Amino acid sequence: MVDDMIEAIKKVRVLYVCVWVLAAFMCVLEETNVLPKGFLQSSPQIDYVLHMICIVLTLSVTWGGLRLFAFKSIRAKLEQNPMLYPMLNVVRIGIVALVLFVDLFIYYALMSGTTPLFCMLIALVALLFCWPAIDEVSDKK
Repeated sequence: MVDDMIEAIKKVRVLYVCVWVLAAFMCVLEETNVLPKGFLQSSPQIDYVLHMICIVLTLSVTWGGLRLFAFKSIRAKLEQNPMLYPMLNVVRIGIVALVLFVDLFIYYALMSGTTPLFCMLIALVALLFCWPAIDEVSDKK
């Protein structure tokens, strides 16, 4: 059972690395003008709304993704069925990656402020803490 979980964790790690590569690839495509930049018409109202979306998503959803394993209901499910650990890691990575790609899209769509850029950097730092650890699986034997 532990060997199956370790194999599943390795697959989740591949997904984790793919998120980083995709984010870097999108940045390279934007910076080399392969994908368009600044394609949304900028106005103070649009800027405000999209910047607030970035801030709220980054602060709330990233916090929820990082604290996923601390919620009592999820911890109880993990204690009952440790095989859920790899799937919950995928959910955790997906939550933080969603914020990352929304911030990335808004930053390159507007190109009128640095708020989405800083939110994207916060999401990238949060993604660092989502590395699926095999140590936690070994402790659940």
